[in-house]
This record gives sequence, structure tokens and C-alpha cells, in this order.
Amino acid sequence: MTHLTASQRDSGMKAERLLNLARLRQQTRWSGHQNIGDYHGGRYECDYVSPYTKSASNIDCSTIIMLQDWASDGFLGGDFCQQTADHGRTPTRPTNVRLDSLVLRFLGFPVSNTYATNLFPFIKNEGMNAHLPTKDLVLAAQLFGVPQIEIIVT
Repeated sequence: MTHLTASQRDSGMKAERLLNLARLRQQTRWSGHQNIGDYHGGRYECDYVSPYTKSASNIDCSTIIMLQDWASDGFLGGDFCQQTADHGRTPTRPTNVRLDSLVLRFLGFPVSNTYATNLFPFIKNEGMNAHLPTKDLVLAAQLFGVPQIEIIVT
């Protein structure tokens, strides 16, 4: 019989609750938006609310990074990117290079030591800079963003 420490039990409970949120995201369809699994035969799909968490999944950290949204139809509808699928982000994109640099410079550790996610867990139509309606961001915060924060900080 294996005995878990309180910390291991807490981490396991966090991981299970986060997986439940990911499953909710996978099963939810929002009008006007696509799901991550809708692209390239589901090759971008993952067991996180946001694929970005693949590169920053420290559930016992004290730093949470919440970005706005993960990707757009314009980006995912193009050629499949194995690097993006593997890492949940494209490390060479200017936004990610800048975030990596700023986190390291001001916090003293890499993004991979944090828990990073996106507020809006669906795929917006059009391009990467496309507008998301405030009502969609608020609902995403209620259903996915705030629950992730509550899980990580408890």
C-alpha cells in the first residue's frame, strides 16, 4: 500500500479538478467560436483548459499567468505546426519570446515554473488579433478562468 503525503494528495486533487475543467471545455460549444479539437484531426487537443498549460503546468506554484486567448481560426486553419502541438504554444512567436524574457527578468524564473493558461479557451474566428466580445470573456472567466485560479491557489 502506498501512502501519499498531504502535499501529494492536494496536488492529485488539483490535477483532477483541472482535468474536469478541461473535459468541460472539450464538451462545450459556443456559438461563433470553434473548439481546439476541431483542427487537424484533433492534434492540438489536450487535457488542459488551454494547450498553453503544456509549457507551464506547475500546479503548486505561486505564479499564475492568464493570457487572453490561445489561437484563432486563421492560425489553426493553416498548416499544422508540430511545435505548437507539442508545447501548447509557439515559442518563437514574438509574444511568447517577450513573455519569456519578461518573466525571467522580473520574476527570476522561466515561464515553465508557473501555471499559465488562457482566459478564453475556445478558438476565435478570423485572425489572431480578432476582437472577442466582452460577454464571451466574462462568461469564460466565470466558467474556466476563475475556477483555475481557485484550484491553483488552494
